[in-house]
Amino acid sequence: EQLRHRSNWVVRSQTQSYSLTPPAGKTKLTTSVGRHFNCMEYPLSSRFAELARLPHVGVKLEPTQSSSCLQSWNLTLVFDSRDRPPRLVAAVYDQWEW
Repeated sequence: EQLRHRSNWVVRSQTQSYSLTPPAGKTKLTTSVGRHFNCMEYPLSSRFAELARLPHVGVKLEPTQSSSCLQSWNLTLVFDSRDRPPRLVAAVYDQWEW
């Protein structure tokens, strides 16, 4: 029920908060099972080897008329498949930064 409200899609880490709500206008969706996005597609093991052993799916959102992958919003969702239904155990938010 709490996830119905976009304002609740926030992760708090010490003194900072990170929104997991995709920006408006990014409507082109790409998903890739077992992969990770940070502008381009990568194996998750290249960033987080300990998470790569778990089932995961990379998600990339872009504007419909994107001119560069630098405009993408990237998130990899990692699951524990021992639970039924599988339980989300990590969300890797990875953005290309200048």
